[in-house]
Amino acid sequence: MDIADFNARWLQAWSDKDVPRLCAFYTDDCVYKDPQTAAGITGQAQLATYLTGLFAATPSMTYTPDETWPIPGGFCGRPDARLRSGDPRRRPHRAERGLRPPDARMSPDIRRPRAVDADWLTRVLQAGGVDAVVASFDAANVGSGQIGESVRFKLRYARGGEGAPTSIVGKFPSPDEDSRRTGVMLGNYVREVNFYKTLAAGALVSTPRCFFTDADDASGEVVLMMEDLSPAEQGDQLKGVTLDQARLAVEQAARLHASHWDDDGLEDLPWVSGAKSAPASTVTPDLVTALWQGFRERYAERLKPHWIEVGEALTARWGAYGALHDGPRCLAHHDFRPDNMMFGTAAGGRPITVLDWQSFAYAAGATDVAYFLAGALTPEARRAAEPELLALYHRTLTNLGVTGYAQPDLARHYGQGGFQLFLTAFFASMIVVRTARGDDMFMQMLGSAADHIADHDALSRLG
Repeated sequence: MDIADFNARWLQAWSDKDVPRLCAFYTDDCVYKDPQTAAGITGQAQLATYLTGLFAATPSMTYTPDETWPIPGGFCGRPDARLRSGDPRRRPHRAERGLRPPDARMSPDIRRPRAVDADWLTRVLQAGGVDAVVASFDAANVGSGQIGESVRFKLRYARGGEGAPTSIVGKFPSPDEDSRRTGVMLGNYVREVNFYKTLAAGALVSTPRCFFTDADDASGEVVLMMEDLSPAEQGDQLKGVTLDQARLAVEQAARLHASHWDDDGLEDLPWVSGAKSAPASTVTPDLVTALWQGFRERYAERLKPHWIEVGEALTARWGAYGALHDGPRCLAHHDFRPDNMMFGTAAGGRPITVLDWQSFAYAAGATDVAYFLAGALTPEARRAAEPELLALYHRTLTNLGVTGYAQPDLARHYGQGGFQLFLTAFFASMIVVRTARGDDMFMQMLGSAADHIADHDALSRLG
């Protein structure tokens, strides 16, 4: 075999993002591994699913041969890779551009927004593969996170490089100490960092490009620096979504779930909520009951009788709720709602991008679907659209290679998924900083969840 020719054709398939042509280089029983798939992907079908998601989530690159050499049973190769641009010439190496080689000591550290300076932002961009030097910037808070602070940095350059963004967004721990402690206690901050470092590339779901992220386990300090997705706009739990936006979200849920469907490899990751190797949960039955009773007292004048019925039943039968799911598990978002999504606008932006990976779990995928539809659509719109949207979810799972998941099982798991939305509403409201919008949002979530639970007679499943 001419390994130079083989390598050149293989790299061209990567450059073209041509999944069928690329899969043709692998046998039906191949085992594919890369830094994102340490456990390996077996067979062409799984490889095609993985590559489709990978190519959708990564920028266009051009790969050209640099060096190849034979090894027993095959060969090794080293390509020259560069971001796609209008110039077809090979991008000069760092030395040719008069730049110093990368220095680990120059990697960004972890800091809060008020400590950010132009040099730090330069190092963030360079850590993310953008060769630019920031001269100055403006910073302003964005969004309304409950246990995190998001800041947009508008950048001005001393030297702009290829692909240098006009702005980026940073996510930091909440400046409110009680909310920050909550994020540390629940493992939310570290969980999100590890998602971007380990799982995002293979999750098949639309996520922001991450330039740099890191966490300090001892102090609980974290930083996450991402692309600015504007002119896309953040969804609003209180305003809800259109039916077209709901379809986009359901497709993204299916893509996420299919990426790690019944994947017991997640059990070995201690920062995945619900994994066997994860630390014992701090959410005890006594804590849940205490938070519900405090919620019931605080918001007594706003609660409807059937909402209270659900809260009393859920806390009294907490053990039954924990044993409710009887089907496959997958990588689930677990806070899948409009506030954690960006939607494209007439001005542009991706159709949808999913944010806030602080709560993801190895859990029932249908819960994400119920969580979203119950909270993002009016009860009337949800009831009318449920058959179509559940069929879309099931069809997307099937197209991505999920087998053996019957529609009656999906309907049952979806029907009991509203409990997660109800639980999040009263639990979160009592452990994060209180705001007027937060109060309204948690009431909307709780009431919508209670209606979903009633519509699907889910209380009867608690015994």
